[in-house]
Amino acid sequence: MSYGSSARKYRYHYTVVKYRRRKKLKKTKGA
Repeated sequence: MSYGSSARKYRYHYTVVKYRRRKKLKKTKGA
C-alpha cells in the first residue's frame, strides 16, 4: 500500500508541476 500511495502522490505532484510549467511557458510566450 505504501508504494501505491507514494506513486499516486508522485503522479499528482508531476501533474501539478507540468500544469504550472505549461502555464508559465504560455505566459512567457505571450510576453
